Amino acid sequence: MLQPTELDVVLGKGRALKEAGNEGYRALIAKNRVLYSRNPEADKRKVVMGVISAIKLSGGRFLNKDKQTGTYHLQSDEEISKSVSNVIRGGAPGIRKEIYAFERRTGVPPQTKEYDEE
Repeated sequence: MLQPTELDVVLGKGRALKEAGNEGYRALIAKNRVLYSRNPEADKRKVVMGVISAIKLSGGRFLNKDKQTGTYHLQSDEEISKSVSNVIRGGAPGIRKEIYAFERRTGVPPQTKEYDEE
């Protein structure tokens, strides 16, 4: 039976504040929200995959808790990607407004990272 560690991310509504490993995940999401918001759609997936890779490379897993049995299960890559995308997208309109306001105040043009085709 799986038990979450301090490195694991437990996905699901209301889990973000209840699980030890989710603290690092929340910090990682916060650090990448502006990058996600500033990039074109084609590059947003790369940001999401970067967050997922960082968790996995640190030894973390993405889990889900079954409410009926109380057991934990590994999430599929598709479920992980969908969940991380939803979380990182949260607050995006407000973030974009802040970015645009900063750019208007400072005269700094929008810059996004361009990637070579892989």
